[in-house]
Amino acid sequence: MIKNQKFFALSRTGKFVSGEKEHDFPLMITRNDISSLFQEYHIMGEKCEPKEISDDHGKLDYLESENFIVVSTLSPKRFSPRILLRIITRIRKNLGYQKLLYIPGISDPYLIPALFYIGVDVFDNITAKLEGSMGTKYTIFGRSNGIPDYSNENSEFVKEELDILRSSCENGMLTEVVEKYCISHKSNEILRILKQDYYDIYEEMYPRTTPGIYAGSLESIQRPDIVRYNSFIRDEYIKPNNSRIALFIPCSAHKPYSESKTHMELIEALGKYRREVHEIIISSPVTLVPRELEEVYPPAFYDIPVTGRWYQEEIDNIRSGLNSFLKRNQYDKVIFFLPKDMTFIEDFSIPNSTYILWDKRSPDSFSKLIDSIASFETTEKYQRNFLMEKMQSVATYQFGNWIIPHIEKMKIIRSYNQHMLTMNGKPILIYNERLGKLSINREGASIFMNERKFCVEIDNFQPTANIYAMGVMDSTDDIRSEDEIVVHCNGDIRGVGIAKMPHALLGKAKKGVAVKMRN
Repeated sequence: MIKNQKFFALSRTGKFVSGEKEHDFPLMITRNDISSLFQEYHIMGEKCEPKEISDDHGKLDYLESENFIVVSTLSPKRFSPRILLRIITRIRKNLGYQKLLYIPGISDPYLIPALFYIGVDVFDNITAKLEGSMGTKYTIFGRSNGIPDYSNENSEFVKEELDILRSSCENGMLTEVVEKYCISHKSNEILRILKQDYYDIYEEMYPRTTPGIYAGSLESIQRPDIVRYNSFIRDEYIKPNNSRIALFIPCSAHKPYSESKTHMELIEALGKYRREVHEIIISSPVTLVPRELEEVYPPAFYDIPVTGRWYQEEIDNIRSGLNSFLKRNQYDKVIFFLPKDMTFIEDFSIPNSTYILWDKRSPDSFSKLIDSIASFETTEKYQRNFLMEKMQSVATYQFGNWIIPHIEKMKIIRSYNQHMLTMNGKPILIYNERLGKLSINREGASIFMNERKFCVEIDNFQPTANIYAMGVMDSTDDIRSEDEIVVHCNGDIRGVGIAKMPHALLGKAKKGVAVKMRN
Protein backbone atom coordinates (compact mmCIF):
# COMPACT_ATOMS: atom_id res chain seq x y z
CA MET A 1 0.00 0.00 0.00
CA ILE A 2 1.21 3.52 -0.86
CA LYS A 3 0.77 6.36 1.64
CA ASN A 4 1.58 9.72 0.04
CA GLN A 5 2.97 12.17 2.55
CA LYS A 6 4.11 15.34 0.76
CA PHE A 7 4.00 16.50 -2.85
CA PHE A 8 6.40 19.07 -4.23
CA ALA A 9 5.88 19.74 -7.93
CA LEU A 10 6.36 16.37 -9.68
CA SER A 11 8.05 14.77 -6.65
CA ARG A 12 6.52 13.17 -3.60
CA THR A 13 7.44 11.43 -0.38
CA GLY A 14 5.56 8.85 1.62
CA LYS A 15 5.56 5.29 2.86
CA PHE A 16 5.30 1.95 1.08
CA VAL A 17 3.78 -0.74 3.29
CA SER A 18 4.66 -4.34 2.42
CA GLY A 19 3.30 -6.88 4.88
CA GLU A 20 4.54 -5.79 8.29
CA LYS A 21 7.38 -3.71 6.85
CA GLU A 22 7.16 0.00 6.13
CA HIS A 23 9.57 1.70 3.73
CA ASP A 24 10.04 5.42 3.16
CA PHE A 25 10.16 6.64 -0.42
CA PRO A 26 11.97 7.81 -2.47
CA LEU A 27 13.23 4.28 -2.02
CA MET A 28 16.52 2.52 -2.74
CA ILE A 29 16.23 -1.13 -3.69
CA THR A 30 18.99 -3.70 -4.14
CA ARG A 31 19.56 -6.53 -6.57
CA ASN A 32 17.93 -8.86 -4.03
CA ASP A 33 14.68 -6.87 -4.35
CA ILE A 34 14.45 -7.60 -8.08
CA SER A 35 14.17 -10.92 -9.88
CA SER A 36 13.62 -11.75 -13.52
CA LEU A 37 13.16 -15.43 -14.19
CA PHE A 38 11.34 -17.30 -16.95
CA GLN A 39 9.93 -14.04 -18.34
CA GLU A 40 8.52 -13.17 -14.92
CA TYR A 41 9.57 -9.94 -13.23
CA HIS A 42 9.25 -9.40 -9.49
CA ILE A 43 9.99 -6.26 -7.46
CA MET A 44 9.90 -6.22 -3.66
CA GLY A 45 8.13 -9.59 -3.78
CA GLU A 46 5.38 -8.38 -6.13
CA LYS A 47 4.83 -10.01 -9.50
CA CYS A 48 4.59 -7.58 -12.42
CA GLU A 49 2.28 -7.99 -15.36
CA PRO A 50 2.99 -6.54 -18.82
CA LYS A 51 0.77 -3.58 -19.66
CA GLU A 52 0.67 -0.85 -22.28
CA ILE A 53 -0.48 2.72 -22.73
CA SER A 54 -1.99 3.65 -26.08
CA ASP A 55 -2.52 7.34 -26.63
CA ASP A 56 -1.82 10.06 -29.20
CA HIS A 57 1.91 9.38 -28.85
CA GLY A 58 1.58 5.69 -29.73
CA LYS A 59 2.17 2.64 -27.55
CA LEU A 60 4.24 2.51 -24.37
CA ASP A 61 5.00 -0.87 -22.77
CA TYR A 62 5.51 -1.16 -19.03
CA LEU A 63 5.23 -3.62 -16.14
CA GLU A 64 2.77 -3.18 -13.31
CA SER A 65 2.35 -4.82 -9.91
CA GLU A 66 0.14 -3.99 -6.95
CA ASN A 67 2.32 -1.04 -5.92
CA PHE A 68 4.90 -0.51 -8.69
CA ILE A 69 5.19 0.66 -12.28
CA VAL A 70 8.38 -0.46 -14.01
CA VAL A 71 9.47 1.03 -17.32
CA SER A 72 12.43 -0.86 -18.80
CA THR A 73 12.32 0.44 -22.36
CA LEU A 74 14.88 3.21 -21.75
CA SER A 75 18.42 2.07 -22.53
CA PRO A 76 20.98 3.25 -19.93
CA LYS A 77 23.66 3.36 -22.62
CA ARG A 78 21.63 5.74 -24.77
CA PHE A 79 20.09 7.76 -21.97
CA SER A 80 17.93 10.55 -23.37
CA PRO A 81 16.48 13.17 -20.99
CA ARG A 82 13.94 14.17 -23.61
CA ILE A 83 12.64 10.60 -24.04
CA LEU A 84 12.69 10.10 -20.26
CA LEU A 85 10.49 13.15 -19.65
CA ARG A 86 8.13 12.05 -22.41
CA ILE A 87 7.77 8.63 -20.77
CA ILE A 88 7.25 9.97 -17.24
CA THR A 89 4.66 12.56 -18.25
CA ARG A 90 2.73 9.88 -20.17
CA ILE A 91 2.84 7.56 -17.17
CA ARG A 92 1.60 10.24 -14.78
CA LYS A 93 -1.08 11.51 -17.15
CA ASN A 94 -2.51 8.02 -17.73
CA LEU A 95 -1.80 6.27 -14.43
CA GLY A 96 -1.46 9.09 -11.89
CA TYR A 97 0.43 8.80 -8.60
CA GLN A 98 -1.21 5.68 -7.20
CA LYS A 99 1.92 3.55 -7.63
CA LEU A 100 5.70 3.96 -7.33
CA LEU A 101 7.64 4.54 -10.54
CA TYR A 102 10.89 2.67 -11.14
CA ILE A 103 13.08 2.89 -14.24
CA PRO A 104 15.89 0.30 -14.06
CA GLY A 105 19.46 1.08 -15.01
CA ILE A 106 19.48 4.90 -14.70
CA SER A 107 20.20 5.32 -10.98
CA ASP A 108 23.42 7.26 -11.44
CA PRO A 109 23.84 9.12 -8.11
CA TYR A 110 24.52 12.39 -9.93
CA LEU A 111 21.27 11.98 -11.86
CA ILE A 112 19.10 10.89 -8.92
CA PRO A 113 18.22 14.43 -7.66
CA ALA A 114 16.96 15.45 -11.13
CA LEU A 115 15.21 12.08 -11.62
CA PHE A 116 13.41 12.41 -8.30
CA TYR A 117 12.50 16.00 -9.21
CA ILE A 118 10.66 14.84 -12.34
CA GLY A 119 8.77 12.03 -10.63
CA VAL A 120 10.87 8.85 -10.27
CA ASP A 121 10.17 7.22 -6.89
CA VAL A 122 12.39 4.14 -6.78
CA PHE A 123 16.14 3.85 -7.39
CA ASP A 124 18.53 0.89 -7.29
CA ASN A 125 22.11 0.60 -6.07
CA ILE A 126 23.29 -1.57 -8.97
CA THR A 127 25.40 1.18 -10.55
CA ALA A 128 26.76 2.16 -7.13
CA LYS A 129 27.86 -1.42 -6.41
CA LEU A 130 29.33 -1.99 -9.85
CA GLU A 131 31.35 1.22 -9.96
CA GLY A 132 32.42 0.80 -6.35
CA SER A 133 33.78 -2.70 -7.02
CA MET A 134 36.00 -1.17 -9.71
CA GLY A 135 37.48 1.46 -7.37
CA THR A 136 35.15 4.41 -8.04
CA LYS A 137 34.04 6.32 -4.98
CA TYR A 138 31.09 8.73 -4.87
CA THR A 139 31.59 12.12 -3.21
CA ILE A 140 29.49 15.28 -3.09
CA PHE A 141 31.93 16.80 -5.61
CA GLY A 142 31.78 13.90 -8.08
CA ARG A 143 33.50 10.59 -8.67
CA SER A 144 37.02 9.84 -7.46
CA ASN A 145 39.16 6.83 -8.35
CA GLY A 146 41.05 4.58 -5.98
CA ILE A 147 41.99 0.97 -5.38
CA PRO A 148 39.69 -0.37 -2.61
CA ASP A 149 36.17 -1.69 -3.11
CA TYR A 150 33.78 1.21 -2.47
CA SER A 151 30.54 -0.65 -3.27
CA ASN A 152 29.18 -0.46 0.28
CA GLU A 153 30.24 3.18 0.71
CA ASN A 154 28.57 4.06 -2.59
CA SER A 155 25.33 2.38 -1.52
CA GLU A 156 25.37 4.42 1.68
CA PHE A 157 25.99 7.54 -0.41
CA VAL A 158 22.81 6.85 -2.40
CA LYS A 159 20.82 6.19 0.79
CA GLU A 160 21.98 9.46 2.34
CA GLU A 161 21.23 11.29 -0.90
CA LEU A 162 17.66 9.98 -0.87
CA ASP A 163 17.29 11.00 2.79
CA ILE A 164 18.31 14.56 1.87
CA LEU A 165 15.90 14.63 -1.07
CA ARG A 166 13.08 13.26 1.09
CA SER A 167 13.55 15.86 3.82
CA SER A 168 13.95 18.74 1.34
CA CYS A 169 10.74 17.70 -0.42
CA GLU A 170 8.92 17.71 2.89
CA ASN A 171 10.31 21.07 4.04
CA GLY A 172 9.65 22.76 0.67
CA MET A 173 13.27 23.43 -0.32
CA LEU A 174 13.62 20.69 -2.95
CA THR A 175 14.33 23.04 -5.86
CA GLU A 176 17.34 24.56 -4.08
CA VAL A 177 18.75 21.13 -3.18
CA VAL A 178 18.29 19.70 -6.68
CA GLU A 179 19.95 22.71 -8.29
CA LYS A 180 22.84 22.48 -5.81
CA TYR A 181 23.45 18.81 -6.64
CA CYS A 182 23.07 19.33 -10.38
CA ILE A 183 26.71 18.62 -11.25
CA SER A 184 26.16 16.40 -14.30
CA HIS A 185 25.33 17.76 -17.74
CA LYS A 186 22.51 15.21 -18.05
CA SER A 187 20.88 16.58 -14.91
CA ASN A 188 21.01 20.08 -16.33
CA GLU A 189 19.48 18.81 -19.57
CA ILE A 190 16.62 17.22 -17.63
CA LEU A 191 15.81 20.42 -15.73
CA ARG A 192 16.08 22.65 -18.78
CA ILE A 193 13.88 20.42 -20.94
CA LEU A 194 11.37 20.25 -18.07
CA LYS A 195 11.14 24.05 -17.92
CA GLN A 196 11.14 24.54 -21.69
CA ASP A 197 8.95 21.71 -23.02
CA TYR A 198 6.86 20.67 -20.02
CA TYR A 199 6.38 23.95 -18.22
CA ASP A 200 2.56 23.75 -18.06
CA ILE A 201 2.70 20.35 -16.34
CA TYR A 202 5.50 21.56 -14.07
CA GLU A 203 3.69 24.77 -13.12
CA GLU A 204 0.34 23.22 -12.26
CA MET A 205 2.07 20.92 -9.77
CA TYR A 206 4.45 23.54 -8.31
CA PRO A 207 3.43 24.97 -4.90
CA ARG A 208 2.23 28.56 -4.67
CA THR A 209 4.79 29.36 -1.96
CA THR A 210 7.87 27.78 -0.40
CA PRO A 211 9.79 28.68 2.79
CA GLY A 212 12.21 30.72 0.71
CA ILE A 213 14.08 31.09 -2.57
CA TYR A 214 17.81 31.07 -3.01
CA ALA A 215 18.19 32.41 -6.53
CA GLY A 216 21.78 31.32 -7.01
CA SER A 217 21.68 31.06 -10.79
CA LEU A 218 19.93 32.43 -13.86
CA GLU A 219 17.82 29.25 -13.88
CA SER A 220 15.79 30.84 -11.07
CA ILE A 221 14.12 33.17 -13.57
CA GLN A 222 12.27 30.08 -14.87
CA ARG A 223 10.99 28.86 -11.51
CA PRO A 224 7.17 28.68 -11.63
CA ASP A 225 6.77 30.82 -8.49
CA ILE A 226 9.00 33.52 -10.02
CA VAL A 227 7.31 33.26 -13.43
CA ARG A 228 3.85 33.54 -11.84
CA TYR A 229 4.79 36.70 -9.99
CA ASN A 230 6.49 38.35 -12.97
CA SER A 231 3.56 37.42 -15.22
CA PHE A 232 1.13 39.03 -12.79
CA ILE A 233 3.17 42.25 -12.66
CA ARG A 234 3.56 42.32 -16.42
CA ASP A 235 0.04 41.32 -17.49
CA GLU A 236 -2.45 41.90 -14.65
CA TYR A 237 -1.18 44.35 -12.05
CA ILE A 238 -3.17 47.58 -11.74
CA LYS A 239 -1.53 50.56 -10.04
CA PRO A 240 -3.28 52.34 -7.18
CA ASN A 241 -5.64 55.15 -8.10
CA ASN A 242 -4.22 58.69 -8.00
CA SER A 243 -0.65 57.48 -8.54
CA ARG A 244 0.69 60.12 -10.93
CA ILE A 245 4.46 59.79 -10.55
CA ALA A 246 6.24 56.45 -10.83
CA LEU A 247 9.46 56.30 -8.82
CA PHE A 248 11.66 53.33 -9.71
CA ILE A 249 14.29 52.50 -7.10
CA PRO A 250 16.79 49.65 -6.46
CA CYS A 251 16.20 46.67 -4.21
CA SER A 252 18.02 45.86 -0.98
CA ALA A 253 19.42 42.72 0.57
CA HIS A 254 17.16 43.14 3.61
CA LYS A 255 13.51 42.10 3.21
CA PRO A 256 11.05 43.71 3.24
CA TYR A 257 12.89 46.48 1.46
CA SER A 258 11.36 49.31 3.49
CA GLU A 259 13.11 48.00 6.62
CA SER A 260 16.57 48.23 5.04
CA LYS A 261 18.87 51.14 5.88
CA THR A 262 18.93 52.52 2.32
CA HIS A 263 15.15 52.45 1.90
CA MET A 264 14.53 53.99 5.32
CA GLU A 265 16.87 56.84 4.34
CA LEU A 266 14.93 57.26 1.09
CA ILE A 267 11.56 57.25 2.83
CA GLU A 268 12.77 59.82 5.34
CA ALA A 269 14.15 62.02 2.55
CA LEU A 270 10.88 61.89 0.60
CA GLY A 271 8.92 63.16 3.59
CA LYS A 272 5.66 64.79 2.51
CA TYR A 273 6.49 64.13 -1.16
CA ARG A 274 6.05 60.42 -0.61
CA ARG A 275 2.32 60.87 -1.16
CA GLU A 276 3.11 62.15 -4.65
CA VAL A 277 4.89 59.04 -5.88
CA HIS A 278 4.27 55.36 -6.43
CA GLU A 279 7.41 53.48 -5.40
CA ILE A 280 8.42 50.48 -7.52
CA ILE A 281 11.51 48.44 -6.71
CA ILE A 282 13.63 46.95 -9.49
CA SER A 283 15.29 43.63 -8.72
CA SER A 284 16.11 40.15 -10.02
CA PRO A 285 14.73 37.53 -10.42
CA VAL A 286 11.52 39.31 -9.34
CA THR A 287 11.59 42.11 -11.87
CA LEU A 288 9.37 44.86 -10.43
CA VAL A 289 7.99 45.10 -6.91
CA PRO A 290 5.43 47.85 -6.22
CA ARG A 291 5.93 48.99 -2.64
CA GLU A 292 2.55 47.64 -1.56
CA LEU A 293 3.63 44.12 -2.61
CA GLU A 294 7.01 44.07 -0.87
CA GLU A 295 5.79 41.71 1.88
CA VAL A 296 4.31 39.03 -0.38
CA TYR A 297 5.89 35.88 -1.75
CA PRO A 298 8.31 35.84 -3.56
CA PRO A 299 9.57 39.47 -3.16
CA ALA A 300 10.01 39.13 0.62
CA PHE A 301 11.37 35.58 0.49
CA TYR A 302 14.22 35.48 -2.03
CA ASP A 303 17.96 35.87 -1.72
CA ILE A 304 20.51 36.36 -4.50
CA PRO A 305 24.29 36.67 -4.72
CA VAL A 306 25.12 40.39 -5.06
CA THR A 307 28.02 41.20 -7.38
CA GLY A 308 27.18 44.66 -8.69
CA ARG A 309 26.94 43.26 -12.21
CA TRP A 310 23.87 42.28 -14.16
CA TYR A 311 23.64 39.43 -16.66
CA GLN A 312 22.11 40.10 -20.04
CA GLU A 313 19.23 37.71 -19.26
CA GLU A 314 18.40 39.77 -16.17
CA ILE A 315 18.59 43.03 -18.14
CA ASP A 316 16.31 41.62 -20.85
CA ASN A 317 13.86 40.43 -18.19
CA ILE A 318 13.76 43.90 -16.61
CA ARG A 319 13.36 45.58 -20.00
CA SER A 320 10.40 43.34 -20.89
CA GLY A 321 8.81 43.85 -17.47
CA LEU A 322 9.18 47.64 -17.58
CA ASN A 323 7.74 47.94 -21.08
CA SER A 324 4.68 45.84 -20.22
CA PHE A 325 4.19 47.46 -16.82
CA LEU A 326 4.28 51.05 -18.15
CA LYS A 327 2.10 50.14 -21.10
CA ARG A 328 -0.63 48.86 -18.75
CA ASN A 329 -0.16 51.53 -16.09
CA GLN A 330 0.00 55.14 -17.22
CA TYR A 331 1.83 57.80 -15.19
CA ASP A 332 2.23 61.52 -15.83
CA LYS A 333 5.91 61.31 -14.93
CA VAL A 334 8.44 58.48 -14.54
CA ILE A 335 11.56 58.90 -12.38
CA PHE A 336 14.40 56.39 -12.18
CA PHE A 337 16.44 56.88 -9.00
CA LEU A 338 19.11 54.20 -9.35
CA PRO A 339 22.74 53.48 -8.48
CA LYS A 340 25.59 53.39 -10.98
CA ASP A 341 25.39 49.62 -11.60
CA MET A 342 21.83 50.08 -12.95
CA THR A 343 22.49 52.88 -15.43
CA PHE A 344 21.87 50.31 -18.19
CA ILE A 345 18.17 51.20 -17.76
CA GLU A 346 18.85 54.52 -19.47
CA ASP A 347 19.33 52.53 -22.68
CA PHE A 348 15.69 51.40 -22.52
CA SER A 349 14.48 54.85 -23.71
CA ILE A 350 11.37 55.02 -21.52
CA PRO A 351 9.14 57.92 -22.69
CA ASN A 352 8.57 60.87 -20.34
CA SER A 353 11.25 59.65 -17.92
CA THR A 354 13.95 61.26 -15.78
CA TYR A 355 17.12 59.49 -14.64
CA ILE A 356 18.78 60.51 -11.38
CA LEU A 357 21.88 58.78 -10.06
CA TRP A 358 21.50 57.52 -6.49
CA ASP A 359 25.00 58.00 -5.13
CA LYS A 360 25.00 56.86 -1.50
CA ARG A 361 28.14 58.91 -0.89
CA SER A 362 26.58 62.14 -2.09
CA PRO A 363 23.91 64.04 -0.09
CA ASP A 364 22.93 65.82 -3.30
CA SER A 365 21.22 62.71 -4.68
CA PHE A 366 18.13 63.10 -2.49
CA SER A 367 18.01 66.84 -3.18
CA LYS A 368 17.90 66.22 -6.93
CA LEU A 369 15.14 63.65 -6.47
CA ILE A 370 13.02 65.97 -4.32
CA ASP A 371 13.50 68.84 -6.78
CA SER A 372 12.33 66.61 -9.62
CA ILE A 373 9.19 65.59 -7.71
CA ALA A 374 8.48 69.12 -6.48
CA SER A 375 8.74 70.57 -9.99
CA PHE A 376 5.84 68.37 -10.99
CA GLU A 377 3.69 69.09 -7.96
CA THR A 378 0.26 70.54 -8.72
CA THR A 379 -2.27 72.42 -6.64
CA GLU A 380 -4.68 69.50 -7.02
CA LYS A 381 -4.23 67.19 -4.04
CA TYR A 382 -5.20 63.55 -4.12
CA GLN A 383 -6.20 61.43 -1.16
CA ARG A 384 -4.30 58.16 -0.86
CA ASN A 385 -5.06 55.33 1.51
CA PHE A 386 -1.75 53.45 1.54
CA LEU A 387 -3.09 50.60 3.66
CA MET A 388 -6.07 50.00 1.37
CA GLU A 389 -3.76 50.19 -1.67
CA LYS A 390 -1.67 47.46 -0.07
CA MET A 391 -4.63 45.22 0.79
CA GLN A 392 -6.13 45.54 -2.69
CA SER A 393 -2.84 44.78 -4.42
CA VAL A 394 -2.16 41.77 -2.18
CA ALA A 395 -5.69 40.46 -2.76
CA THR A 396 -5.51 40.80 -6.54
CA TYR A 397 -2.08 39.16 -6.66
CA GLN A 398 -3.20 36.30 -4.46
CA PHE A 399 -6.68 35.67 -5.91
CA GLY A 400 -6.99 37.62 -9.17
CA ASN A 401 -8.50 40.88 -10.41
CA TRP A 402 -12.01 39.43 -10.12
CA ILE A 403 -11.87 40.25 -6.39
CA ILE A 404 -11.48 44.04 -6.87
CA PRO A 405 -15.25 44.89 -6.80
CA HIS A 406 -15.56 42.94 -3.54
CA ILE A 407 -12.51 44.60 -1.94
CA GLU A 408 -13.91 48.04 -2.82
CA LYS A 409 -16.91 47.29 -0.58
CA MET A 410 -14.75 46.35 2.39
CA LYS A 411 -13.30 48.32 5.27
CA ILE A 412 -10.07 47.75 7.16
CA ILE A 413 -9.98 47.32 10.92
CA ARG A 414 -7.13 46.45 13.29
CA SER A 415 -7.98 43.67 15.73
CA TYR A 416 -5.84 41.21 17.68
CA ASN A 417 -2.74 42.84 16.13
CA GLN A 418 -4.00 41.93 12.65
CA HIS A 419 -5.47 43.92 9.81
CA MET A 420 -8.82 42.58 8.69
CA LEU A 421 -10.90 43.36 5.64
CA THR A 422 -14.50 43.49 6.81
CA MET A 423 -17.93 43.77 5.22
CA ASN A 424 -21.03 44.64 7.25
CA GLY A 425 -18.90 44.34 10.36
CA LYS A 426 -17.82 40.75 9.60
CA PRO A 427 -14.18 39.79 8.91
CA ILE A 428 -13.83 38.52 5.34
CA LEU A 429 -10.05 38.39 4.84
CA ILE A 430 -7.31 38.53 7.47
CA TYR A 431 -3.81 39.76 6.63
CA ASN A 432 -0.89 37.65 7.82
CA GLU A 433 2.03 40.08 8.10
CA ARG A 434 4.62 37.34 8.56
CA LEU A 435 3.67 35.54 5.36
CA GLY A 436 2.48 38.57 3.41
CA LYS A 437 -0.81 36.93 2.48
CA LEU A 438 -4.53 37.13 3.12
CA SER A 439 -6.33 34.27 4.85
CA ILE A 440 -9.94 33.57 3.96
CA ASN A 441 -12.25 33.81 6.96
CA ARG A 442 -15.32 31.59 6.98
CA GLU A 443 -17.49 34.72 6.81
CA GLY A 444 -15.95 35.45 3.40
CA ALA A 445 -16.24 31.93 1.97
CA SER A 446 -19.48 32.70 0.13
CA ILE A 447 -17.69 35.29 -2.05
CA PHE A 448 -15.37 32.59 -3.36
CA MET A 449 -18.19 30.07 -3.72
CA ASN A 450 -20.32 32.50 -5.74
CA GLU A 451 -17.37 33.29 -8.02
CA ARG A 452 -16.30 29.62 -8.25
CA LYS A 453 -12.76 30.51 -7.28
CA PHE A 454 -10.38 28.55 -5.02
CA CYS A 455 -13.01 25.98 -4.09
CA VAL A 456 -12.58 22.33 -3.10
CA GLU A 457 -15.61 20.04 -3.15
CA ILE A 458 -15.68 17.14 -0.69
CA ASP A 459 -17.93 14.18 -0.01
CA ASN A 460 -20.73 14.51 2.52
CA PHE A 461 -18.89 14.75 5.84
CA GLN A 462 -17.87 17.46 8.30
CA PRO A 463 -14.08 17.98 8.10
CA THR A 464 -11.97 18.49 11.22
CA ALA A 465 -8.17 18.99 11.13
CA ASN A 466 -7.26 17.44 7.76
CA ILE A 467 -9.12 16.34 4.65
CA TYR A 468 -7.56 13.34 2.98
CA ALA A 469 -7.42 12.86 -0.77
CA MET A 470 -10.01 10.08 -0.83
CA GLY A 471 -12.62 12.54 0.54
CA VAL A 472 -12.14 15.12 -2.24
CA MET A 473 -14.56 15.08 -5.16
CA ASP A 474 -13.42 18.04 -7.27
CA SER A 475 -11.71 21.44 -7.22
CA THR A 476 -11.45 24.62 -9.27
CA ASP A 477 -8.49 24.71 -11.65
CA ASP A 478 -6.89 27.83 -10.09
CA ILE A 479 -5.68 25.92 -7.01
CA ARG A 480 -2.01 25.19 -6.36
CA SER A 481 -0.47 23.71 -3.20
CA GLU A 482 -0.43 26.19 -0.28
CA ASP A 483 -3.34 28.24 -1.65
CA GLU A 484 -6.09 29.56 0.59
CA ILE A 485 -9.27 27.64 -0.30
CA VAL A 486 -12.95 27.22 0.57
CA VAL A 487 -14.27 23.72 1.29
CA HIS A 488 -17.84 22.81 0.37
CA CYS A 489 -20.11 19.85 -0.24
CA ASN A 490 -22.43 20.39 -3.18
CA GLY A 491 -22.47 24.14 -2.46
CA ASP A 492 -22.82 23.83 1.32
CA ILE A 493 -19.79 25.55 2.86
CA ARG A 494 -17.92 23.26 5.26
CA GLY A 495 -14.98 25.52 6.15
CA VAL A 496 -11.79 27.14 4.88
CA GLY A 497 -8.19 26.01 4.86
CA ILE A 498 -4.98 25.57 2.89
CA ALA A 499 -4.59 23.25 -0.10
CA LYS A 500 -1.86 20.65 0.31
CA MET A 501 -2.31 19.34 -3.21
CA PRO A 502 -2.76 21.18 -6.51
CA HIS A 503 -5.87 20.97 -8.67
CA ALA A 504 -4.09 18.39 -10.84
CA LEU A 505 -4.25 15.93 -7.91
CA LEU A 506 -7.35 17.03 -5.99
CA GLY A 507 -10.10 14.56 -6.79
CA LYS A 508 -7.61 12.25 -8.52
CA ALA A 509 -5.09 11.19 -5.86
CA LYS A 510 -6.36 8.55 -3.42
CA LYS A 511 -3.82 8.92 -0.63
CA GLY A 512 -2.33 11.79 1.37
CA VAL A 513 -3.49 15.02 3.00
CA ALA A 514 -5.35 17.18 0.49
CA VAL A 515 -6.44 20.12 2.66
CA LYS A 516 -5.38 21.42 6.05
CA MET A 517 -8.48 22.89 7.65
CA ARG A 518 -8.52 26.12 9.65
CA ASN A 519 -12.19 26.55 10.55
